[in-house]
Amino acid sequence: MAEIEYTFLTKDGKCSINGEKILLNREGIKGRINEAIHGNSMTRSFAIYGIVALAAIGFGIWGAMDGETVNATFGFAIGLIVLVGMAVGWNASATNEISLSSVREVKFLKPSLIMGGLFTVYFEQDSHVRKRYIMLPKISQGGSAEFESAMVAFRSTGLIK
Repeated sequence: MAEIEYTFLTKDGKCSINGEKILLNREGIKGRINEAIHGNSMTRSFAIYGIVALAAIGFGIWGAMDGETVNATFGFAIGLIVLVGMAVGWNASATNEISLSSVREVKFLKPSLIMGGLFTVYFEQDSHVRKRYIMLPKISQGGSAEFESAMVAFRSTGLIK
């Protein structure tokens, strides 16, 4: 019997799920930009975020030294937000292939007018539980249909009960 493969659009390409693995392909301009930034690792992303956080905190220090309370507060706040975001995303992965046998859990958020649907796949990699975000288009870009296709795929493969 032939194995069924489910495919749906993501924010920057396509996702395919078959009986063995989840495959993410980046396509188009957004996909090429994300591939250049992330590749298969989050190292470059964290380096960029770290530079932004340090620059914002430096801006805050500079503002505090000049007695500019608004600039100081703004700089420290942006720097802190970026650092917290880095801490939350520390176990994130940019891998394009996830074995279904390594998947521990899949959580999802339904799409809205301002944000597309989001699936968070928790999987084991190198003896650590990592997470891979699969972002879908917004409702205005056909996100509802893609979300439903993705739900069918995840339910049919037993990743979401």
